[in-house]
Amino acid sequence: MDIVINVDDLGLHPAVGRAVQELGSCGAVTSATALANGPFVEAVPGLDVVRSGQVGVGVHLNILRGVPLSPPAEVSTLIDGQGRFLGSFKALFLRYLRGGLDFSQVRTEWDRQIGRLKDLGIAPTHLDGEKHVHAWPGLFSLAEDLAQRHGIGWVRRPREAVSWSRPGLGTLRVLFLNTCCLGHRSRGPVGRPDLVFGIADQGWDLRPDRFASYMQGRQARVVEIVCHPGRKLAGDPPLPESFGRLRVEGQWAEECEALLNPDWAEAFRALKARLTHYGRIEPQ
Repeated sequence: MDIVINVDDLGLHPAVGRAVQELGSCGAVTSATALANGPFVEAVPGLDVVRSGQVGVGVHLNILRGVPLSPPAEVSTLIDGQGRFLGSFKALFLRYLRGGLDFSQVRTEWDRQIGRLKDLGIAPTHLDGEKHVHAWPGLFSLAEDLAQRHGIGWVRRPREAVSWSRPGLGTLRVLFLNTCCLGHRSRGPVGRPDLVFGIADQGWDLRPDRFASYMQGRQARVVEIVCHPGRKLAGDPPLPESFGRLRVEGQWAEECEALLNPDWAEAFRALKARLTHYGRIEPQ
């Protein structure tokens, strides 16, 4: 079994870059996805763990937050009156349901985001999406098509095996995404992880005992652990105002400490798992 431990939102804030450097250096994370329109994305190639290949870097596809890389006229159905993405999951989803998103414009913007990372000298290992918007039916196939076009081997399919009976908002997030996954077409040449973990269990709940329980009796070739650690310091800038309201800052410190729990090593040993990143796994 191959396990990828992926940090989302690299390039959003220096705190995320510090966490990737710290946790990547000790093997607590193996992968990250970068926001091509993030204000600190240019710092990503300079991280020691990225330069050495210790941490693989993919693209965190984004049509939800910040300012697009494309000119406003080319992404008119994706932005508000200020030329920004809508910044609200609800507003974007309602526009999607009403048929108000031009998928060709999504393709244009995502293609530029992938190109931006490549221009920075990064060979993307995989694709995923801000708030998993890439998993919505119609957009997932678009993401896989772009992966194939750019020679990227993997796209995150956020399917987490959580019971309907489990209480909590995390379960609702997972059930929504699992429903989206039902609309995905059959697997093509681009790989997908068999399972993910870390959508229902976030913050302090991103624990090795919960992961061990989750994997009990399940077979998988590739599992991705999704996480959002950050290491904030005094004097750091605020989160970018153009990205709208973000709750992820409240998870940063909790998930940093949760991922440093020494019991993860035993959970991985029990599964006979290899910790790696997508750039080192051959799609099947």
